[in-house]
Amino acid sequence: MNAPAGGHRDAAIFGAICVIALGLIGGLWLLARDSESAGVSGSITWVELPDYSADEVCQNWVGYWLLDSEVEFTPEFMERITNCRETIEGEWIASETGAEASLVRPLTLSDEQRTAVAPLETALRTQLRAFFDGMSPELGDALSQVYTPDLVGVMPNISPGVPISNARRLHGDEMNAFIEQPGNEALAGYIYWIVTDRRAAIDEFRVACRTDDTEFLTRSCDGTLDQLSLNHIPWFWDLQNPLMLDRFLLGVIEGRIDPNRPAE
Repeated sequence: MNAPAGGHRDAAIFGAICVIALGLIGGLWLLARDSESAGVSGSITWVELPDYSADEVCQNWVGYWLLDSEVEFTPEFMERITNCRETIEGEWIASETGAEASLVRPLTLSDEQRTAVAPLETALRTQLRAFFDGMSPELGDALSQVYTPDLVGVMPNISPGVPISNARRLHGDEMNAFIEQPGNEALAGYIYWIVTDRRAAIDEFRVACRTDDTEFLTRSCDGTLDQLSLNHIPWFWDLQNPLMLDRFLLGVIEGRIDPNRPAE
């Protein structure tokens, strides 16, 4: 690598170290959530961080990956894998619906579109409720330790500083069993779509992180992917969130998404 490129990389490394020290880099912020693949010894269960708001977490996390890391991500990709959204003022906020008027790319369904997709939406919400009502006490207890109703940046409704691996495993096992039961075909198709989309996002993330100029971020990238849970079925509360659900419904209406799971 020539000298100028090395200089850029050294500056990027120094910037990453500074961000980590401040607790603003996503890798450290997410490692507090009990990563299995982060390449650290022992079990990290808590890292004391300043009391950032959800919007500040998004601003810092997305700002690092888009501006400081030298990884070639797009704003659209950041919105695809998190609840962070770009505003017309150029700031990043933690969005609850994805439809806020202040957003550069708001996601909204017209009344006509909402009516057209109402049967599918009702089926999905009914099946998600049935999953919730029928979950095991073990899963319910695990989720109660993970879930927070508070707005959280990057990973919505996940309590900061708590391990997620056990709850994530139990949730995935029970959801997989649930969607195989007759009558849950709508939810099975929805989950098939989001899992397929997430796997594509994983591939894009890894490709972007594995260039000559960003190889020093490989471990941080892998740890971040694990903690974003992109290789897992989304939490059932995420499946009900307009950030995910309306994106699916709009794609179905526009003919870009097939709501049915392919026959095996």
